Amino acid sequence: MDTPDPSRSRFPVDPRNAVRPRGRAFTLIELLVVVAIISILAGLLLPALGQAKAKGSRTRCLSNLRQLTLCWILYADDNQDRLIGNLELTDPSNPSGRNSWITGDLVRNPADATNDALLSAGLLFRYNQVVAIYRCPSDTARVFLAGRRFPRNRSYSMNCMMNGRNHSPTTHRVNVRAEEIRYPGPSEAFVFLDENERSIDDGHFGLNAEGNAWVNNWPASWHSVGANISFADGHAEAWRWLDPRTSRIARQGEAHPGSRDLIRLQQAVSIPSR
Repeated sequence: MDTPDPSRSRFPVDPRNAVRPRGRAFTLIELLVVVAIISILAGLLLPALGQAKAKGSRTRCLSNLRQLTLCWILYADDNQDRLIGNLELTDPSNPSGRNSWITGDLVRNPADATNDALLSAGLLFRYNQVVAIYRCPSDTARVFLAGRRFPRNRSYSMNCMMNGRNHSPTTHRVNVRAEEIRYPGPSEAFVFLDENERSIDDGHFGLNAEGNAWVNNWPASWHSVGANISFADGHAEAWRWLDPRTSRIARQGEAHPGSRDLIRLQQAVSIPSR
């Protein structure tokens, strides 16, 4: 009779349940190396992701400006070439902002910054009834109301020389009709732009076409230290500021002698009529 082999069981063991030898665990040094590699990769990828997000916001902003400018062009087409109104709310001839492309004042009445009805009350709204195109996605400024902070619903303003008020000497002219946009021409005369959160009030971007100071309003700097601007021919551009003072404007009337940014924008507002 054969002697039973004690290594053999009457009840076979499922190999899936067999006890396997324990694998070698990470050492502390190996774990630290892995963490360091992940940190390096994150450091390389995060700036790229941030740049991609900023580029996407800039592209959406340019699209907004092109849509607003197309509405502006359509209004002139529907009104015998006359440009849409762009009067300040403080103008005695236009006390309520009626007959203007936009209504509301984000400085005199901060609640206007969240009131979409003021956007729809503007004469431009009928041509594209989308509130979102009035706000730049890179505009992170907030208005404080009732103990809470809310995003503003508008980031853009219109060139004062486009049927607005002349802030310049009599050598410059306000364009009242589309055919009058010759100084400069449509491809160089700006219509809308990103306005700085400390400057934006009504929809009227006031700038003296001469001198060395930001007399009334000034542009934003949230697009890679620059702003987006649309032109009377319908195209839009991203302008990067060349003078470091432009991104640090804090108050109305700041003088920036020799500023290439100020000169460039003044030339897009108006040049002396010939």
